[in-house]
Amino acid sequence: MLMDMAAYLVLAIHDLPGLHMDVNLFSGTSVNNFFVLIILMQWYTQLFLLLVLSVIHAVAVFYPARFRLFSSKHVKVIIVIIIVVDIGLAVPLFTGYCGFYYSVDEHFWTFDPDKPYSYIYFYCNLLIQGVCVVIVVCVDVLIIWKLRKHRVRSMLRVRKTPTVAAPFSQPKHVQEVRVSNEQQLAFNFILLSACFLTMTIFYNIDTSAFLYGSMTALTYNLNNAKWSLYVLGNRTIRGKLRSLFPCG
Repeated sequence: MLMDMAAYLVLAIHDLPGLHMDVNLFSGTSVNNFFVLIILMQWYTQLFLLLVLSVIHAVAVFYPARFRLFSSKHVKVIIVIIIVVDIGLAVPLFTGYCGFYYSVDEHFWTFDPDKPYSYIYFYCNLLIQGVCVVIVVCVDVLIIWKLRKHRVRSMLRVRKTPTVAAPFSQPKHVQEVRVSNEQQLAFNFILLSACFLTMTIFYNIDTSAFLYGSMTALTYNLNNAKWSLYVLGNRTIRGKLRSLFPCG
């Protein structure tokens, strides 16, 4: 989410003024290199985080006992590893062999075709996107299937439960809350992945139609907002925000 906010700052400071003036602002300066680093880290971070979240959500649905062993220490280790990998992938793009720049003609950031080995990064980027898309879609399908199966099983169990509950049985409302929470967890991830998948599809379509440009801009902003949507889908976080900003 922080990287998406940084990407929005680049959009406001560099991209929008450059679009109206038809120039690449800060070209050849350290500020431009800093913007390139932000764009690259934002892009690769979201790819790797989606892969990690796919695994985490799959474990949460299929192996809830193991998911409960997941702690904040694991989260910090994963974030550090992703940042290190991001920086490692970004460093070669600041050399004379590969490059990343803002195209004034197309008005978006892309790999520099004037540098000899940029095409390797271009195809590697497509490969990583493809892997991410396949895994995310498969996990979405499995989560929907598992939740539907779990819901049907819970409804059948509730119907077969006698009127007088057993001493150690879960009340009906507890089971319903559990199913509802699992569905919310899955829905948040599906919404997150849908924003990314839609943007990826439109970004890789080779066309100059006006509708394409408009849809790419729309899906790009939805993709940048996806982490905010995902985080705000958490009931605990929403409650803390309400306490910070009381509405009278």
